[in-house]
Amino acid sequence: MASPGVLFAQLWQRIEPKAGEILAVPWAGRNATEFGDLLQLLNSAAGPDLPDEIYAYLAAAVMPFPCSVADPDQRAFVVLCAIDESAIAVHPAFATRLPGISRSLGGMLTTMRAERTSEGCYADVAGIGLVVPKGHLMPRKRPDDRSEASGTEIGHQFEHLTLVRHLGQGRTIRFEAPPPSKFDLPPDRAEAVGLAPIAEEPGDLKFIANQRGDRAYLDTVPGIPTLIDRATAAVKAMLNEGAGLIVLPELTMPQGGAATLAAALKTQGGAATPALIVAGSGIGDKFDPGVGRPHNEAVLLSADGRVLCRQRKINLFNMSVYRMEQCGIARAVGFENKPHLEDSAAGTEQVVLDLLGLGRVLPLICEDLEQDKPGGEVALSIRPDWIVTPVLDVSLAAGRWPHRRAIELGRKTLSRVVVSCSGTLGVRAAGAATLAATHPHVNIGICYDGFVDNRIYLVPGTGALSPDRTVVTWDAASWPNHTIILDNSTPS
Repeated sequence: MASPGVLFAQLWQRIEPKAGEILAVPWAGRNATEFGDLLQLLNSAAGPDLPDEIYAYLAAAVMPFPCSVADPDQRAFVVLCAIDESAIAVHPAFATRLPGISRSLGGMLTTMRAERTSEGCYADVAGIGLVVPKGHLMPRKRPDDRSEASGTEIGHQFEHLTLVRHLGQGRTIRFEAPPPSKFDLPPDRAEAVGLAPIAEEPGDLKFIANQRGDRAYLDTVPGIPTLIDRATAAVKAMLNEGAGLIVLPELTMPQGGAATLAAALKTQGGAATPALIVAGSGIGDKFDPGVGRPHNEAVLLSADGRVLCRQRKINLFNMSVYRMEQCGIARAVGFENKPHLEDSAAGTEQVVLDLLGLGRVLPLICEDLEQDKPGGEVALSIRPDWIVTPVLDVSLAAGRWPHRRAIELGRKTLSRVVVSCSGTLGVRAAGAATLAATHPHVNIGICYDGFVDNRIYLVPGTGALSPDRTVVTWDAASWPNHTIILDNSTPS
């Protein structure tokens, strides 16, 4: 006997090659005479497993109710649609789960919900993938894929469940779904996003070039203790200013800095001001034995200092000679005319956080936002509520890659995209001494809403506060329309 999630993955695998046929004929699916009876069997199943009648139906046995579908593959599709429809009762985006509104669940659905909380998914099927709640988890108006989506993806046929393929190439994907006791964000706090550059001056980040074999590498070391003190002060201030999501930049967290920040949050009693804090990224505490280097790692914390997950950067960045010259970064001897690769171990796991009150959060560190594998493909597959990206770059100006990529992924997934960048490279490139002295000011953040009219807001770092920070009210309808290439003759 298989769980609903396992059978869903197996049947998906079976009928996926027939996706075009399902649309063109079309197949009965939810319109089958027997669909309502199958759905009732699933909703009322008292035990944790699928009812025997589901397997009997798939095996073409005589059923105690009328059936209009005889073809084995089309019956598999009817069962897929029925399992998907039954999962509305356990999908986080629907009001059936709210206190006072939820209806009593049968044993099978109760088990499905419990398995997702403990395992992060409804099923992880070897050789196929993971079955998870589909798309946005926040209760916004959801797109109706079955009637609106273009293309022939089999996933468009289902509203409440989706299959996320295993990544391959030695990479894995892991879903985390902490219970309300660990994370529960009031809806109003999710509408305030905090950004802070942390590294604001030329010397806040130290760049060390070296070489191994025939390659040049660049190590980025954040200032200690200046930056951890600044990060702690900025996070506490933004929590007090109402931020429910805080995203700090890449490589601004000193080694051990996330633990220091977590301890400071526990001391101040952050449970009274719930939030998700993406503590930038920094050099991890553990060395990868294969390469003898630590990972570039982002720690995601709750406001009370609880570690929710760790995301290691998967794709390493190669800094060009032009960028190093522009920012006054010395190159390794003998490699003055060659790019320098980020001197970190590459991660192999992509984490996805499903959080009550905030929704599905996909952390992608800098180059992981730019690359399709795995970040871009995962985003398109899971359609997160939020894509959060710590970055180390010279600029987040309109037309540059973070701006273009935020629009590209956010538009396709209907996600909210938040990019957070430090000021050090921008200040260096401007030949300034401080963030406040740059004109025009260096952008430290991008907020893009793919759900509300594709609106974007570029956040400048002004140095007007100490530490510099901005809490953005997520009111995308009031933001200007995005502009990919600036035209000074036309108002943007």
